[in-house]
Amino acid sequence: TYDIVYFRDPFVVSGYSLSSTKRTISDIHARYPHSYYIDRVESLTDILFEDKWLQYQYYRQYMPLTAQVGEGKLAQGMIAKKRISSRARDIVFPEDEVSFSESDADIFIMQEKIDIIREYRVYVVCGDVLPLVSIKQSKTVSQKAKVTDILAAPIELLEFVKLVLLEGPRFDLIGLDVAETKDGYVLIEVNRAPQFVRYNQILG
Repeated sequence: TYDIVYFRDPFVVSGYSLSSTKRTISDIHARYPHSYYIDRVESLTDILFEDKWLQYQYYRQYMPLTAQVGEGKLAQGMIAKKRISSRARDIVFPEDEVSFSESDADIFIMQEKIDIIREYRVYVVCGDVLPLVSIKQSKTVSQKAKVTDILAAPIELLEFVKLVLLEGPRFDLIGLDVAETKDGYVLIEVNRAPQFVRYNQILG
């Protein structure tokens, strides 16, 4: 038997199957009804919190203006990204000259492009915001997103994250991507399966 079960999201690998994920969750809950389930995951819907369009319904006051993509080219001042993605892949910039169809609304959202001064990954464990944060190199047309450093978080950033946490489900382990802009902090997304590899490498 298991004391604790963690359903990590299935979206970090290609070829995932929502039907098999749904079946796995159901089977394990049936076999181990008294286990503690991290993030209180009980269904496929709970796993799908990685969907950025769903997140916008909770956190719209803290996120860039977000909409589902329509037919045609991406408007200037907007970027498009997959609703469920991994490691900042599948971000489309206006200069990419990509056209979207109506059916792409099930896959992509578009967001107002923001000028990022610094991007953070803030970790929250059982409701506690960790005081050390990752500094991320932002995804652009010419560079990949990656962690570059670990720093003590500015107090204002920690206060911003605490406000964000009031608006959505309470998870046991999350990483919030937050951008610092000239107008203040902006939430980019919430990750149920945050990557700790570089965080651990830098901190030892």
